[in-house]
Amino acid sequence: YLIWGVAVHRYAVDLAHRYPPVADQATKILVTAAPLNTVLWRAIAMTPDGSYEGWYSLLDKERRFTWQRISFSVENRDRYARHPDVLRVGHFSHGFYSVDVDAGRLFVTDLRLGLEPFYSFRFDLGPSDQSHLSRSERVGVRPDLGAGLPWLWQRIQGDPENLRDFIQRRQSGKG
Repeated sequence: YLIWGVAVHRYAVDLAHRYPPVADQATKILVTAAPLNTVLWRAIAMTPDGSYEGWYSLLDKERRFTWQRISFSVENRDRYARHPDVLRVGHFSHGFYSVDVDAGRLFVTDLRLGLEPFYSFRFDLGPSDQSHLSRSERVGVRPDLGAGLPWLWQRIQGDPENLRDFIQRRQSGKG
């Protein structure tokens, strides 16, 4: 099992680097196995203009990751780069993080732990107009396992539908 895991991880890493989301633009790529298996692989690619999440199953028809842009503001990331809590998450996540402002509040998210749009480590840093905040609050969101596990099984089998669309379709009663 260990030899299989190492070998298929190396293969997935090679695919992610061979076919990045934007040709020759990825500054770093992280590839990890999806939960509970070594058939489905998830990648995060950081580029100068943002980040991308990619998925690849050994059962996919095409031998490449399917990439989806993760919406976040590079300007916000640059603007708050010296904020102590942003620095802390940036260091901890090895640079795989986003910084966003929503309803006047500053959020920093570790992109390695979770999947778009559900991340375990998303932090509310308080009002975005403050440079030093007294405390941050973890506001991570986990996906609904009732929807997440069927999506995982479907994606392992080569269906490229992303999780957000899958959950919306299920909630609307169309699937």
